Amino acid sequence: MVALDALPAAPRRRIRWLQRLAVAAAVGAVTLLLALIWELLPARLDPARVAPASLAAPGPAGGVRNAAAGDACARQFISAWGQLSPTQRRSDLALQPLSAAALRCSAGQPGLVEAHLLRLDDGQPERYLHGETEDFATPDYLARARTALARGGPVELEAPAGRFTDRLHAVPGSPPALVLVQRYQPAAFSAAPVEAPPDAVPVAVAAWQAQVLLSVLALGLVGLASVSLRWLSRSQRDYQRTLREEITARQGTALALRSEIAFREDIEESIGVGLRVVDHAGQLTYVNRAFCETSGWPRGALIGVPPPYPFWPDDQAGQLDEHLRAILAGQSRPDGFRVPFVRPDGTRWTAQVSARALGSGEGWILASTDVTSEVEAQRRIESLNEQLRQDSSIQLIGERSGELLHKLSNHSGACLLALDGVVKHLQAGRHDLLGEGVRIAGRAARHLHDIVERYRPVLRDEAAKEPSLLRDTVADAMAQVSAYAATQNVVMHNGVSAELPPITMDRLILCEVLSNLLHNAISVMDTTSITNRLVSVENYLDEDAGQVQIHVRDRGPGVAPAQREAIFERQYSTRQGGHGWGLPLCRRWVERLGGRLVVTDNQPRGADFVITLPLTSTQEACTHAAE
Repeated sequence: MVALDALPAAPRRRIRWLQRLAVAAAVGAVTLLLALIWELLPARLDPARVAPASLAAPGPAGGVRNAAAGDACARQFISAWGQLSPTQRRSDLALQPLSAAALRCSAGQPGLVEAHLLRLDDGQPERYLHGETEDFATPDYLARARTALARGGPVELEAPAGRFTDRLHAVPGSPPALVLVQRYQPAAFSAAPVEAPPDAVPVAVAAWQAQVLLSVLALGLVGLASVSLRWLSRSQRDYQRTLREEITARQGTALALRSEIAFREDIEESIGVGLRVVDHAGQLTYVNRAFCETSGWPRGALIGVPPPYPFWPDDQAGQLDEHLRAILAGQSRPDGFRVPFVRPDGTRWTAQVSARALGSGEGWILASTDVTSEVEAQRRIESLNEQLRQDSSIQLIGERSGELLHKLSNHSGACLLALDGVVKHLQAGRHDLLGEGVRIAGRAARHLHDIVERYRPVLRDEAAKEPSLLRDTVADAMAQVSAYAATQNVVMHNGVSAELPPITMDRLILCEVLSNLLHNAISVMDTTSITNRLVSVENYLDEDAGQVQIHVRDRGPGVAPAQREAIFERQYSTRQGGHGWGLPLCRRWVERLGGRLVVTDNQPRGADFVITLPLTSTQEACTHAAE
């Protein structure tokens, strides 16, 4: 509701005139009603216009006339009662119309004080229709009623206490037997005249008293109306003042809310991360400026669009739809997925997509970051690694040098690409992206230093066996392939027990073996569902045999039984583009540590590479390692 002062002048004047007309109409209606009462009441009380028989007592003819009217009411009630079902007869709601009809019928019968249904078997009232006396039925009364009703027709009996006259009507078809009792005052059937009471007031005096009473009542109503109008006027002013204050407060709140919304929109539009909001059905309800600029799609072409979205590549729509369903089901990973998108001109780009549920519970907000350059750099590094593996020497020193070059090329290439990216961002003025490039370059430089330190004893052919924690070694191996796993949307799980005691081993060699196995496991899951790509490393400790088993499990296509030994032969590979050197080197290195490497099935899907190592260094293992 809006205050009158907030309206334009013309509507405000019309509303105030309507208010005044309404008050005048109410006062006129009250005045007219009082005038009618003042004019009509004396005529009603004038002795010349009142029938003399109105004060006479009813004679025998009146009693017959009352009985006939009562019989008509009784017949109507008995007919209506017969149309009710047993359930409706016990329902107060269904019997209310009958009770109301009985009450209206009794209003035209002088002397009728009560009407009820009586049970002839035990004398208990079935239902009171009008009035309720305490003149209960007695056995003698019930016997006389049954005898009289047996002769047929309505009968009249003296009430049990003798103070009233009862007229009984049988109700047919009612188990138990019911009778309708109409109880009259004896005067209603008496022929004796009824004298006026000694203190009766003459009609003229009564009219004068009524006029005085109505005058006082009219003055009281006028005074009450005056007070009410004043109170109404004051209340209206208070209400309008309160309403203006409320409107002012709400306008202030609305202004603050608009400022807050504008501030949030400015923040959302200024960040460089693409944001999308989808409802529970996957329909896009919001996209920010950064996503439109990165994807190349205008906002109007995206809002309200259900999946498949226009920025999904046609050949990847199935996997992307599966990825979206996983997000809507609350199964998204904290680090998100890397998925391909396409621009309107057909060029593809890779986005790192992470999801978070809206606080209102009405959908999800998806953050998308362009990681195309990082993915391309990782692919170039992997290509270089594959080339280095193919060019490795057969001799052990050549193999070690090739692996060293592989690692050096990997991380030096990452460092160079990151520094190139920093230079490009500096030239473009994108200082907000320098931190990520510097972080990648620094991490690659630290890895180069670690590689040199790790490979120093290997190049010297030195045994570097020492007690080491297996869980830490697995963590190092996973760190080496984490970038590749991220590009393939593969989750790695380190399930090695933290309570496993230290194992005497060459940590560098075992780390290289595990990283190679992890890399292979990631590569073979390109056909696995995007939400089912998992590589886990777990252990099994056999203290009686003095051994520990390391299981590297994937969810790829697995290894056929006929190929489980062939894959450990040199230059044999089951992957397209594979060189067949990785697994033979892994088996040789495991055997140099005094263990063995085999492959089995991972239930329900995939392969399980099992490395068995001794818990402690033995003389035989040392001799084998020295050879």
